[in-house]
Amino acid sequence: MNNATQISKQLSFWQLIKSSEKIEIPIIQRDYAQGRPDKNKIRNKFLDALGRALVTAPVELDFVYGSNSKGNAFQPLDGQQRLTTLFLLHWYIASKENSLDSTVRKELTKFTYTIRTSSNDFCRKIVAADIPIDPATNTISGIIKDAAWFYSSWEHDPTIKAMLIMLDAIHKKFKVLPIKWEYLTGEDVRPITFHHIPLADFGLSDDLYIKMNARGKQLSSFENFKADIIKHIDKNSWEDGKPPIETLSHKADTAWTDLFWDNGKGEKTFDNAFINVISNSVLCSWANRPDKTKDRDKKIQNLFNNPGDVSPEDFDINAYENLCRDLDIYSAILDEQPNFSFPLWTLLPKTENNLFSIIASGKATYPQRVLFYAQTSYLSKVKDIDSRLFGHWMRVVRNIIYNSTIDSVQSFTGAINLINDLSPGSKNIYPFLSGSSIQSNFGSAQVKHETDKASIINPSNMDVIFEAEDTNFCRGKIEFILYCVQKKNDEGYDFMKMANINKVLKTYFNGNEVSNEFRRAMLTIGNMEFYKFWWSWTSAIRLNKHSLIKDIADLRILAANTDYRDYLKKMIIKLISTAPSTIIDEFLTKNEGNEDIPNWKIRLIAKPKLLDDHCRSHCIAVPDTNKYCYLLRVERPRDAESCKKIS
Repeated sequence: MNNATQISKQLSFWQLIKSSEKIEIPIIQRDYAQGRPDKNKIRNKFLDALGRALVTAPVELDFVYGSNSKGNAFQPLDGQQRLTTLFLLHWYIASKENSLDSTVRKELTKFTYTIRTSSNDFCRKIVAADIPIDPATNTISGIIKDAAWFYSSWEHDPTIKAMLIMLDAIHKKFKVLPIKWEYLTGEDVRPITFHHIPLADFGLSDDLYIKMNARGKQLSSFENFKADIIKHIDKNSWEDGKPPIETLSHKADTAWTDLFWDNGKGEKTFDNAFINVISNSVLCSWANRPDKTKDRDKKIQNLFNNPGDVSPEDFDINAYENLCRDLDIYSAILDEQPNFSFPLWTLLPKTENNLFSIIASGKATYPQRVLFYAQTSYLSKVKDIDSRLFGHWMRVVRNIIYNSTIDSVQSFTGAINLINDLSPGSKNIYPFLSGSSIQSNFGSAQVKHETDKASIINPSNMDVIFEAEDTNFCRGKIEFILYCVQKKNDEGYDFMKMANINKVLKTYFNGNEVSNEFRRAMLTIGNMEFYKFWWSWTSAIRLNKHSLIKDIADLRILAANTDYRDYLKKMIIKLISTAPSTIIDEFLTKNEGNEDIPNWKIRLIAKPKLLDDHCRSHCIAVPDTNKYCYLLRVERPRDAESCKKIS
């Protein structure tokens, strides 16, 4: 006889639970596995053995190792799977044989799970409930899930899912077997027993158990984090006096579960999604801290790069309260999360319009985190989402974020502080902007532009202003368009003209490229020197180098240049009624034989192939005499011979 057998006690489940203050499956354990869908063979083999024990010959199961906690709760460190199945079997037989009286319920309630609050709640609820066991039915899980006390989110708890599958398997196996409750729990025969060994008696340590159990499912980073944050909350008394259902541990396993299940796209990424959102919330809380230290910046950068590094020590009371508030908000609007009816350009992928999903993915950029922070700020201040006013708020935020640089901890914290300054007006942002002074210095140029727009925007012009903002050319910044439609003597703006300009922008500037036809048409405007908005030097030819507008970004630079933007203004106004090809034809007809215009300009305007074939860099080199130009195939030519000279 070995040492283990000598110091063990042969007990039944009923004897163990009656002699213990409780049986507590510790948080270090993995989820209940015997009920998993892919464990059908193991499950049936074990239930067959239990069935034979209850009908023919008793059975001795393997060892159950464990230790007692400070509260005298027995915590199994090996044997959790068998004990859970035996708990379910005892509940089933007691229910089936009408033996689930107050005494039996009191004992069965001692069986608890600390892996997830939801698992523990399920065990308590099922013991307290009266579930009819009808041999004529094939399953009982449906009856349980239809009960008023059953949370739909529990179906995402892997332990509860496995328990329901096991209960159906037990029902199928035992529904017609005449097994008396007294026989299952009797002291004399004891049909099902195991060898119980307290760790203190056997000399095993928790560290040794962890090595023994390494073959099982490892606890996720979220499960480890949850255990630690609960201890941190208790230590700081942040939830003293709260009803149990309002605690973080309860909500993490109930009210918030659907939110992360859906956004985590299933069980495999559920925990990662949870951790990513928690980390983002803490990251934003640190950005709000007044102590601007290297430690703060280092913490923010680390959480940005490594969301899984979040720890309970990163939380203060504000971070804890903000996290709970935010998760309550998004859980409440799970099925109707706010969407955007305007483009977000590069701020969000074209295929994604749900900011929560972006944050849950763990791949959010700094600008996306600011956008999400602004959205959450609005939702925290309103009970019923007004889609119109919400859109106004997010539009202003979008414009500021897109037209600012947010690529570092410092710029991120600056943007967060700006949102805090703006958020008191989030319910109706335009009246707030037109009547308030913003203290933050972040994005000051675009903030001023938003304030200027707020002073002129009204129901009659709002749509056309929004349309201009949403064009690919403007992307939230319409200063140039307002310049184009400003009436004389500062008498306001011609919004009918703005509507026509919007059509031009959508027609000719909807992508990133600029056509050569447009470039040729631009050469017809004014003194035909729009290209001087951009200057450089080409040493290969030793001439001034200029741009014929490489792309839309160049066009925006031209629009912002106060010395040269009138070229573009005149061109756009012409395009309202005239196509580029017609502008070119009319110019050539009007200026035929005009010797005041350099011949190279006439040739570039008249002959499309010159730019198509010889000016792929969209750059030209022009001498001070203006008598000829070079078309540059590449932006940095080796010598004059590699360029096309137009005289």
